[in-house]
Amino acid sequence: MNAWFRWFRGLSGPARWGIVGTILSALGLIVGIVGLIPAYSGSGQSSPAPAPPQPVALRAPEKAAPPDPKPAAAKGDAPTQQITGNDNIQIGSIKDVRDVTINPKPKMRTRTVLQNAGSNVALVLKEIDEDPKMLLEYATDEVKHLGFVPVGTEVRVLSEKRRSSKNPALVSYTKVELLEGEHKGQVGWASVSNVRSETVPE
Repeated sequence: MNAWFRWFRGLSGPARWGIVGTILSALGLIVGIVGLIPAYSGSGQSSPAPAPPQPVALRAPEKAAPPDPKPAAAKGDAPTQQITGNDNIQIGSIKDVRDVTINPKPKMRTRTVLQNAGSNVALVLKEIDEDPKMLLEYATDEVKHLGFVPVGTEVRVLSEKRRSSKNPALVSYTKVELLEGEHKGQVGWASVSNVRSETVPE
């Protein structure tokens, strides 16, 4: 060792600094290699094993609801369908319907009846003048009365008619046959304004 120091002292200044720099570089290299050893040793280790899977709770399958023992027709809250008239058409099946009521469309007919806007009876005369008066004038002449007939009484209109020559638009009568009520079968005269047609079921 003493010989090395004697050799080192015999070197020139630049040579000494060159040797010192070389030694320091070597030391730095050694220190770097030593620092890398833990990293290399750690890289060789295997990665930690994954955690075992957690058990999954198994659920029993849900049971289906038992079928309804009662048929739809036996339920009290089953709907009811009504079909009225001949124009109702059912295509396919009627599901969950307990009762189906089919009311056929009634046949209609036209009839003629007595009416009176101001009363529930209409005056029917058994005779009138050739040139008739207003009905109000006949109301006090009981000789010409057939009777006061309830409105709605069905009559048959006959062909004979009479109109006032002075006021034909207001004073006009038609001959009628009474088809029901107290005077059924009798023929008399009724003011045209007290006769109307209506449509009713047969």
